[in-house]
Amino acid sequence: MAASHTPIAAIIICRKPSSAEGSFREIDPKMLKGNFEVNVMGLLYLSREVAPDMIDRGKGAILVTGNTSSLRGKADFAGFAPTKAAQRVLAESIAREVGPLGVHVSYVLIDAVIDTPRMRARMSDKPDEFFIKPAAIADELFHLYGQDPLGLVVSHGAAAVQRKLVMLEHGHGALRSLWRALRGT
Repeated sequence: MAASHTPIAAIIICRKPSSAEGSFREIDPKMLKGNFEVNVMGLLYLSREVAPDMIDRGKGAILVTGNTSSLRGKADFAGFAPTKAAQRVLAESIAREVGPLGVHVSYVLIDAVIDTPRMRARMSDKPDEFFIKPAAIADELFHLYGQDPLGLVVSHGAAAVQRKLVMLEHGHGALRSLWRALRGT
């Protein structure tokens, strides 16, 4: 008899770096709308797609990565920060609805600059310890996935992975690390 196993599937939002910086007086409203589509509507559509199966099984996790823009506005981030705040609130709403049904939803704040070639080039004067390694984010996400159901958190200040849904908004290096973690390689 063949060993049975649960297939591992990942759904990923990879937010392409855009020029989201700018004053509310100068940003193109289309940029704000585009970021809203990726950060908020992407979470809505993906959660609607995967939550029913998780609810039927009575377990699962939806882990969403964000950053401190979700908690506070910052000058010259008018094209980005409002969408991260809306994404966080949507994740909290989803958590309140599906949490009692066995689905763990967590919004993970990454209050750091992720170590990607693009950010290294932009911040070449910063020391290594200034950046967070994608593998550290993957480790934290994997920890959240395996967290005891009695100790589940809605918001967590670090980073995220799990078997059914991974929402990743930064860097292809982190994506590769997360994918390796999902595949067990």
